[in-house]
Amino acid sequence: MMKSTRTLPILGCVATLLFGCATGTPGETAGAIAPRMMSSTTNRSNEHPRWDNAITFGAVPAGRQKEGDAKCRILGYEQATGYHPHAQSRLGLTYPNGGFYCARCNEVGGC
Repeated sequence: MMKSTRTLPILGCVATLLFGCATGTPGETAGAIAPRMMSSTTNRSNEHPRWDNAITFGAVPAGRQKEGDAKCRILGYEQATGYHPHAQSRLGLTYPNGGFYCARCNEVGGC
């Protein structure tokens, strides 16, 4: 896996913080097909969810950047780099407040 794809999403839903990574990078606008949380075993002791397709995330709305960054920092990531208003759970249920796609500063060329 390329270094730039190792990111963590933070869900907009206050009660739910999920870890994961995805393939691709967020685009400028949210795609018509919502990203979905998938299950991927990354080591034998932990199962980490991952987004199925990061390119469906759009830019983080200016009014939600601080919120997204704060949620990313909770998990050790510095910056929300994507947002999708209809991000879905593994069961295909839409998260009420959408989902953030997070990255470390060195993965996005500095903060």
